[in-house]
Amino acid sequence: MATLTGKLISNTYKDLLQVSNNNDGVDSTVRFVSDGEGTNSALKISNSEVETTGKLTVGAALSASGKITGDSATVITAVCASTYFGDGSNLTGVVASIPTSVTSFTANQLTVVSGAAFTGKVSGTAAEFSGIVSAGTFAGAAGIFTGKVSGTTLAMTGAVSASTFSGVGATFSGNVTAASYFGDGSNLTGVEASAATSVPAFTANQLTVVSGASFTGKVSGTAAEFSGNVSAANLFASTNVFIGGSAVPSASALAAVSALTSVNKAAITSINSILGDGSNFATSAELAAVSSALATSIGNSNTNIAAVSALTSVNAAAITSVNTKIASVSALTSVNLAAITSINSATLLKANNLSDLANAGTARTNLGVGLVANGGTGATSFTDGGVLLGSGTSAITAMSALGSGAIIVGDGATDPVALTAFTSATGNLLSAKGGVIGKQTLWVPANAMRPEKSNGCAAISDTVTTSGRPDIMGLAFDGSSDEFCQFSVGFPKGWNEGTITFRVLSTVIDSNASFGSDTVAWGLQGVGVADDSTIDVAFGTAVVITETIASAVEDISISAESGAVTIASAAADTLTFFRVLRDVSADTMTEDAILLGIQIFYTIDAGEDT
Repeated sequence: MATLTGKLISNTYKDLLQVSNNNDGVDSTVRFVSDGEGTNSALKISNSEVETTGKLTVGAALSASGKITGDSATVITAVCASTYFGDGSNLTGVVASIPTSVTSFTANQLTVVSGAAFTGKVSGTAAEFSGIVSAGTFAGAAGIFTGKVSGTTLAMTGAVSASTFSGVGATFSGNVTAASYFGDGSNLTGVEASAATSVPAFTANQLTVVSGASFTGKVSGTAAEFSGNVSAANLFASTNVFIGGSAVPSASALAAVSALTSVNKAAITSINSILGDGSNFATSAELAAVSSALATSIGNSNTNIAAVSALTSVNAAAITSVNTKIASVSALTSVNLAAITSINSATLLKANNLSDLANAGTARTNLGVGLVANGGTGATSFTDGGVLLGSGTSAITAMSALGSGAIIVGDGATDPVALTAFTSATGNLLSAKGGVIGKQTLWVPANAMRPEKSNGCAAISDTVTTSGRPDIMGLAFDGSSDEFCQFSVGFPKGWNEGTITFRVLSTVIDSNASFGSDTVAWGLQGVGVADDSTIDVAFGTAVVITETIASAVEDISISAESGAVTIASAAADTLTFFRVLRDVSADTMTEDAILLGIQIFYTIDAGEDT
């Protein structure tokens, strides 16, 4: 567009570029450059930085005094730099040359991977070889070898130390010292072997003692034979000890014999006591005394029997009296029976005999007592506090006692039921049953909100969907930095002044968004201000919810209900200020999100404002 002269704003505003900064222009914050209807370009600018979210193409030479960063770069011609940094493993055409020979080579450490051949002399302060070193001559003041030393000639003027010497022969003019010597020592002279006089422990397949032997400890083995005397404090054997070919009895066998002998001795003593010298047999005088005692006992028994016989006579008289009384009772029973028969006839008793009256239910049925047809209830008891329900000619039934705040409702056909409709027996009607008590919803549209003066969102704007259909009227929140808007609410006096929850309704009109996967994080915080109190107070803690945007452009997104929001200084008769924010650190969408409005959920605990 060459010029705006003579052009209407409605026909040109979409082609104008702006940074959406509440008419404050470019500042230190990096923002998208967008067109007149809010569509972001790939360019982001501030007063000190330029970024691009898309491809950057430079038609001429590019010169930079600082560092250039990016995911990738394609350069058509040469790249020149004083120094290159980074991984060069992907470069091609770079060949590193390695010399095959050198006149002189000096290194702090020389490592040879395979083999090495030296035509001259190798010298140094120290050398370590993990494998075999082969040379015509080894020469030096001293040598220390941790491995095998093999060569035609080894000449050392000082001490030589090595783990292993291997060769055809070795001659040493001085002493040879070693921790251990191995091999054939039969040619060594001056070596004497000394026999041990004592050992802590000694094991042998066969032990032969030429003269005598003394043991201070225990001698154990599979078998032992001694041709002379054996003297020991204790002799242990797992089975038997044999003397002269016969087994010596064990201690348990000797104890058993001893116990048996003790019992036998006691039995014999008892028999001797009984037999004595014959003087313990009963004499004729002793037998006469026993006979006299028995006679006295029998006489006493006869006296007792006579007394029992007399008592029996008395019992007979008593029994006769009882029989007389039983006869009287029998006569009385006959009279009672006649009376009962008369009563049965008078009351049209259906029972044929007295046994039908044994069961109370049967008696009532036979007598017709309590029947609904005869004006009765048909029941014996009812639930205390229960409402009675009729059932035709069947027995009347009782409902359970109603709970506090419950009423009885019916459907015109079946038995009525209890319904809890009030908060208590003296309370208010519940909101779910047509009352105002309980959870309420308050809708706050975007056009009732305003951008915050500091870091505010874009002003309210309308986006046309299709002519004659609903316009999208909302507040645009940027995707690169947190932005805010505010509104206020005067809650009714019935509000319980507790926590609230909320839901956010929003949409996206930028087709560059990843619909169905990008997320937007919305937050809400509030503070109450009472009469004659300053408005310059801090909001309460913000509660943030994250919502995945809808699946297509201009589709509405309704978030889940948030967690509890605590309003700072919440009280009755206050004006509550709310602050809505988009938390870009908690979402993934880089495009603008359009806020359509917020649903606030609060609780009423009074039936009227008083």
